[in-house]
Amino acid sequence: KTKKKLDELNSQIELSKKEHNNVSKDLTETEAKIKIDEKYIAEHQYLEEVSKEISSWTKELTTLKSNKESLNESLVLDKKKEEIEVLDKEILQINTDLKKHNLSDLLSEEKKLSLRIADVKQFKNFSEEIVKEEKELAEISIQHKHYLSELETTKKETNLLHKEIEVQEKSVIDAQKILDLEKSIAKYEEDRKNLVDGKPCGLCGSENHPFAENLEANGVSKSEIELLKRKEQLKKLEESKSEFDKNEVKLITSIERLSKDIKTKNETIKSIHQKAKILEIDCELKDFTKIDFELKSSFEKLQLIEEKIKFTQNLQIKKDKISTVLKEQSQSFEVLKTKDVTLKE
Repeated sequence: KTKKKLDELNSQIELSKKEHNNVSKDLTETEAKIKIDEKYIAEHQYLEEVSKEISSWTKELTTLKSNKESLNESLVLDKKKEEIEVLDKEILQINTDLKKHNLSDLLSEEKKLSLRIADVKQFKNFSEEIVKEEKELAEISIQHKHYLSELETTKKETNLLHKEIEVQEKSVIDAQKILDLEKSIAKYEEDRKNLVDGKPCGLCGSENHPFAENLEANGVSKSEIELLKRKEQLKKLEESKSEFDKNEVKLITSIERLSKDIKTKNETIKSIHQKAKILEIDCELKDFTKIDFELKSSFEKLQLIEEKIKFTQNLQIKKDKISTVLKEQSQSFEVLKTKDVTLKE
C-alpha cells in the first residue's frame, strides 16, 4: 500500500517540478515587465490603461507566488517521501534479520541448553559421589579382609590353646592323682617301713614297694608344688583363651558391621549409576575430562544464544521505534499531500 502511494507521489512530484520551472520562468518575466511598467507609469501616470494593465500583472504575480508556495510544499513532500523510503528499508532489513534469528526458537534453545547444563552438573556431582563412595568401599573392603584374616588366625590360635588346655587339664589331673596317692601313702608310713621287697604287702598284696625306698619327708610338698604349678599354667592358658575368645567376638562384630557397610556402599553406588543413566549423558561416569569439556562447551553455547537473544530483542525494540516514527511520518505525509492539493486548486 505504501509503495502504491509512493508511486503516485513520484508522478505528482515530477509534474510539480515541471510546473515549478514554468512558473519560475513566468514569474521572472512578469517581474521584469512590472518593473518596466512601473517605471513607465512613473513617467506617464496619466495613462490609465497602463495602470489597469499593471493591476492585472500584480494579480498574476500574486497567483505566481501562490504557485511557488505550492511548489515548495511539493518539495517538502518529496523530502518526506525519501524519509519514508529510508524507514521502509530499515524495517525490511530488520525483518530479514529477525527471520534469521527467530526469538521463540532462540528462547527454546536457551531453555534446552540450561537444562543440559543442569544435567551435566548433576552428572558431575554423581561422578564425584561415585569416586568418593568407591574409595570408601575400597577402604572398608581392605579393613574387612584384614579382619577376616585376623579372625582366621585367632581361631587357629584358639584351637591350639584349646588343645593345650586339654593337655594341661590332664596334666593337672595326673598331678592331683599323684598328690592324692602320696597323701594316701603317707597314712601308712609306719607299715611301709616294715615292707620288704619280694614279700607281699599285707594291704594290697604287692611284692614291689617303690615308695618304701628312700622315702623323704618333703616328697609330698614337691607334689603339691607341681600341682600348683600345673594349675597356674592351666589358669594362664584359660585366661589366654578367654582373651582370644573376646577378640574373636570383637572381630566377628566388626566383620558383620563392615559387611553391612559394604552392602550399603554397593547399593549406594548402584543407585548413583541408575540416576546417572537417567540423565542420558554420553560419557563414562568417572571421565572428569570429558565431563568438564561438555560443561564448558554447553556454557559457551548458552552464552552465544544469550547474545543472539539480546541482539534480537534490541532489533525488535528498534523495529517498534521505527514503526512508530514511520506511522507519524506517514500521517504527516498525508496531511502535506492534502495541503498541496488544496494549494493547487
